[in-house]
Amino acid sequence: MYGSPISANTLNAADIAAFLNTMGSLVVETNAPGADAGDIEIRNNVAISWSSSNSLTFNAVRDFAMLQGSSIQSNNTGS
Repeated sequence: MYGSPISANTLNAADIAAFLNTMGSLVVETNAPGADAGDIEIRNNVAISWSSSNSLTFNAVRDFAMLQGSSIQSNNTGS
């Protein structure tokens, strides 16, 4: 995933964490509704955790959902 995953439909938690720890801040956003309706979904029991000062931002055209048991945590000064 390193670099820009411009057209990625699925981002893995480990890839997001690795990017935040080593590359910089990350903005995940959707475009106008298409096949996936512009939603962002964090699936059940997914944990995204990083320890750098980089930040993670989600911008969904329509809905953002964190399903049961999921977590997002910065262990440093990032957000």
